[in-house]
Amino acid sequence: MYATYLLPSRRGYPLWIPEPSHHLLQYRPDGLRIGDVGVVVPEDGGFEVFFNICLPREHPFHRATGVPDDFRPVQFRNEDIRIIPRVENPGRIISTSSVTNIRTVEPPSGTPG
Repeated sequence: MYATYLLPSRRGYPLWIPEPSHHLLQYRPDGLRIGDVGVVVPEDGGFEVFFNICLPREHPFHRATGVPDDFRPVQFRNEDIRIIPRVENPGRIISTSSVTNIRTVEPPSGTPG
């Protein structure tokens, strides 16, 4: 259902594990950014970021993987970027009618459950 919904609409590529890699802690708050270059990992369907074309060569993010030898960052102007209003609300569940959504509340950590 996930892939069927995303691919024809051109709203994105269906990543089976859309969370950033555990070693990309700076990506946790905002997710992927304009300029991220990487690959879809066939083993788990996640996206592995190598570098960002909008950040300078010496940016701390590039320390882990480096950048190509002839790397020059791309500088976008405000008019180069188009903001598209959010199409789907955060947390919206996309599923078939055969799927039932049940929300549960977990007890606080250390509390006998």
